[in-house]
Order: sequence, then C-alpha cells, then structure tokens
Amino acid sequence: MVKFLVVRHGFSQSNLDGTFTGHLDAPLTELGLKQGELASEYIYNNYKIDAIYSSDLNRAVSTIKPLADRLNMPIKTTKTLREIYGGVWEGKTIAKINELYSNDYKKWQNYHEDMRATGGESMSEVMQRAKNALLDIAKENEGKTVVVATHGGLIKGLQGALMGLSVSELKNIDYVCNASIMEIEYDGEFKIVTECISHYLGAMLTEMTKGV
Repeated sequence: MVKFLVVRHGFSQSNLDGTFTGHLDAPLTELGLKQGELASEYIYNNYKIDAIYSSDLNRAVSTIKPLADRLNMPIKTTKTLREIYGGVWEGKTIAKINELYSNDYKKWQNYHEDMRATGGESMSEVMQRAKNALLDIAKENEGKTVVVATHGGLIKGLQGALMGLSVSELKNIDYVCNASIMEIEYDGEFKIVTECISHYLGAMLTEMTKGV
C-alpha cells in the first residue's frame, strides 16, 4: 500500500490579487509561507515520510520546502502535478475573464462537461492527468508514505477522478483550503481517507477562490 499526503500550496500572490494563476509561477505571500511551515510541522510530527514530490511551480515547492529541510530530503518536482493550464486566462482577474471570454467562463461556472479556460486545458484532462500522476508515483513507492505538493484545481480534479465523478458533478465538491492535506491510500485501488486536514492552520486558514 502507498499512503499519499496531498498538500495544496499556501496562499499565493495571485490568490491575494484575485487572478487566475494556472501555470504562472506566482510566489507565496508571507502568510502562505507561514501556512507551509505549519503544514510541514504537522506532517513531520504525525507521519513517517519516505518521499516528497511536488509540482515544479514555485508556490507548491515553497510550501513543502520546510518539511524537506527538516527531513534533509530532496523534493522531486514534476510538471504532471501542475495546476490546470489556463490558456489566455492566466494573469487576468475573474471580472476581466468574464468580460473578454464570457461564453467559456459561463461553461466554467456551470461545470459544463467541456469546461476549460480559453485556449487552455479541460477539467476532464486535468482529472486524468492527476490520477495518472499518482499512479506513476505509486509505482515508485510501494509500501511508503509520500507527500505530494500541488494545487487546488488539480486536487479537485483528482478527488473527482478517484470518486468516479463526471466533470459536471465536481460542482458538489468544495475546493480545499490553502496548505491543507488530503490523505489518500492506494492498494490497487484508490481510497480517500480524509478529504481535508487543516485544523493546524488555526486563524491562518484561507479558503479557495474560484480562480485557480
């Protein structure tokens, strides 16, 4: 069996600005860095970690770096754990996206089966990419506990994929908060053990915004 601790990155500058981030390399804010420290401390104190994987984007790597430093363990980065690619939406506010690309944004809001940012990746593609990424990691880590640092949109897609949901059914799943942990087990099949561990954040908890 493989145990996954899937961590969403801390509060980023684009979260603060209210822009759609996607593959842009937005840094963490001071709050986001503190959230990463709290998540890392919680994991360090409660699990025996064998490997750390992360999206190659700065906000994910920076979130889990305190844990890697504590454990003197390398962070294995991969593009397969990146956020959904947002095409021409990246760097724009939701208001501007709605103004310029209203038809596509309406599909996004309504969780249409072909929801995607204009010129970007579809949610169904993200769901498959996320599941495949965990399967690849599982092949390398039988019997181990693995931390995976990634992004809110990918985590939502992953959760839907593991639950066998359609894209339209994702509207029933809440985005996880910054620097929270989803605990998943894999033993030939995936099982979501805990959807969102976040109590350690206390007053520093920040909710996921619609723009990822």
